Amino acid sequence: MSRHLRAGSGALRSEEMGAQSMYTVMNRIPVPGGEESTFEERFTASMGETLPGVDGLLGARLLRPAQAGGVYVAVMEFTTRDAFTAWMRSPSFRAAHGPSTQGMAGTVEPFETVAAVADGVPGESA
Repeated sequence: MSRHLRAGSGALRSEEMGAQSMYTVMNRIPVPGGEESTFEERFTASMGETLPGVDGLLGARLLRPAQAGGVYVAVMEFTTRDAFTAWMRSPSFRAAHGPSTQGMAGTVEPFETVAAVADGVPGESA
């Protein structure tokens, strides 16, 4: 069940908002020291080439660690788990995870949205 928060007013049930759940996948990717710039360029290019037009993809981000030695985190938000699963079976997924992505393997963690705030207003969580 997805809940949306209104700043200062507490949680609202998804039934009250008519909202649907999101399915978020986080990939924690360790990058060796000194290779950060190359990794960022390759990963960003891959995202730009393989993600536009993916059905059910709400957004994707690459997060740089705030502290030296931390891991990068790739965050992808899909409308549903089924949309994520369909992407994993798609040519887009195979292209994004082909030979040019060697050294980018990480730990994948899936999540379902429980609560969200978008621009301080409850509603569709994007």
